[in-house]
Amino acid sequence: MTPLAAPITPAITAVSSPKAANTNQTLTITGTGFTPGNGLRVVVGYSGYGYYYPVISAIAAQIQVQIDPGAVARMWGVEVIGSNVAISNVATFPSQ
Repeated sequence: MTPLAAPITPAITAVSSPKAANTNQTLTITGTGFTPGNGLRVVVGYSGYGYYYPVISAIAAQIQVQIDPGAVARMWGVEVIGSNVAISNVATFPSQ
């Protein structure tokens, strides 16, 4: 019997910072182990609150989501939950 392969855990290596406040814009998340397909989710949040954002583009090394960073400058966190339910590290980025 062949052993089952362990799920691939996504890893975030870079996140683009929003260029303006209080406008919808694309956040690009770069990394490894992203598993595009049904179930791929991105959580973006701050101060302990997280929100799921719709994935608008995904390949194995890059995900794009549409966010609105709001009008208040703050430090945001982002994590990727793969379609295999493995959870990435948390990466941070500042809003302007």
